[in-house]
Amino acid sequence: MDIFNKMGEELSNMGSEFVKLTKDATDTAKQHATVISENSKISEQYRIIGETLYKVYKDDEEMKEILGEDFVDAFNKIESSKQKIADSKETIAQNKGGTICPDCGNIVIKESSFCNHCGRKMKND
Repeated sequence: MDIFNKMGEELSNMGSEFVKLTKDATDTAKQHATVISENSKISEQYRIIGETLYKVYKDDEEMKEILGEDFVDAFNKIESSKQKIADSKETIAQNKGGTICPDCGNIVIKESSFCNHCGRKMKND
């Protein structure tokens, strides 16, 4: 009978250890999720700060001088990318037989009087 008590005790200890390992693994996974979530929040705030800085100072030559070459280079890269996007959208619109709405940037069929996305009155040439 003593052997069954020892086996029962051993199984009980193994079960307790398994529960602890499972709890630790779950807690570790939660902590990893928290790290990822908080890093994502920080990245979003950096994005907002950068976008705000860009919008406020992109045309301010005096402030560009204060901010330095790295910011000016970044501002120029943003403007270059914006132009490439605009050019590509225009090409896509032309390929589809349309034009770009100057307000929302969506493709509008050339014969349309209004943009079907934002409602802007379109010029029909």
